[in-house]
Amino acid sequence: MLNRSSREHVLLLCNNQEEYDSAAIDSINEGLQAGQLCIYASVFNHDKSHLSKISSKITNYMKNIEKGNLVIIDFLPFYESAKASNLAPFKQLKKRIEELLYKRISEGKDDKALIFAEAAGFLSEHCNFDKSIELESWWNDAHLEWLKNKLNITVLCPHSAAVLNKKSNLHAKSQISKAHSLTLELQKCRIRANNSSSGLRVLIVEPEKDIQRVYYAYLASRGVNALIVDDIGKCSEQIFSTSDEGFEVVIIDTHLQNSNDISSAIELATTIKNTIPDQRIIVTTTSPLIEVSIKMTSLGISKEDLLVKPFALSRLLSLIQPHMQ
Repeated sequence: MLNRSSREHVLLLCNNQEEYDSAAIDSINEGLQAGQLCIYASVFNHDKSHLSKISSKITNYMKNIEKGNLVIIDFLPFYESAKASNLAPFKQLKKRIEELLYKRISEGKDDKALIFAEAAGFLSEHCNFDKSIELESWWNDAHLEWLKNKLNITVLCPHSAAVLNKKSNLHAKSQISKAHSLTLELQKCRIRANNSSSGLRVLIVEPEKDIQRVYYAYLASRGVNALIVDDIGKCSEQIFSTSDEGFEVVIIDTHLQNSNDISSAIELATTIKNTIPDQRIIVTTTSPLIEVSIKMTSLGISKEDLLVKPFALSRLLSLIQPHMQ
């Protein structure tokens, strides 16, 4: 649904509870697949039947809870507190999230977190717009602080599109939207994805977060399903433990693990080729082409699949287009 490195505070407009649940399941599964900390905070989590329905569709639900990768929070008490303008529980939650993330970082785990939080949306759905705006403004301040402290946290806040799109509620919608860094309408996103998706699966190993964002935005707009990771370990995990679908193309940058030495990228490409000889690999680099070419062509990677930065993204697309349906 989102770039896993996006670090956005997202207003997600949904049409009904089914879309709320679907958005939660999809985003959590994507986050777990990428090794993120995922926090599901729903006002319906006190309902065992709701949790049973959700848990059956989340990958390795209990295992991820036990490992600390997935945290389930009953958000109904938080909703009641926000309704009374008491945001103290949210401040305590913020501290808990930070502690969990710092602990994961100290353990060498992925440094990203995804929070799916429904309280503000529930407030707007019940026309408590002032309280919803107050809560979303608090989330916005928290998110800006996380960005300042270089914490990779994405917050998804679902709201009812039917409620906020009413003419009488447009001012409230504008204020709620302003409290977010990004507004998405789920139905439009899925229609656009269904119309444009090529079915192509691309794995990109790129350490620079700004470049990750550019890759994701460009390829997603052209219907390419790009999974982006930032180091060798995550790449290997995705390639060698992924589903039978695999990846049609793997794009590897030569400067991995904060090194100007291309040996890490060569080692990774060699491991992939030894295990999956037919795997298509494209290499991006800022090193002299001749240096990279000598190393990579010996692995069966053609010179056409070596891209020296900066390069036009249209050129990258032209290289992967033969794989697009």
